[in-house]
Amino acid sequence: MDTRDRKLLPIVNAMRCTACGRCVKICGLQLRRLVGTVSVLVDLSRCPGEALCEVACPSAAIEMVWMTWPPE
Repeated sequence: MDTRDRKLLPIVNAMRCTACGRCVKICGLQLRRLVGTVSVLVDLSRCPGEALCEVACPSAAIEMVWMTWPPE
């Protein structure tokens, strides 16, 4: 039986990300960085799952997904 919890996390579709930086600016905890041409969540454990980055993304590259937490 799996005793891990589930957590809502933002997943970036690298093919859609334009590296505009809006998600980086909107993240109050400063958990996002632009790495090359894609936005990356640098600390999954601290993300509150508020979806501010998803809403801010003009190219719909970020999708909130329920994930098993902690990951294996």
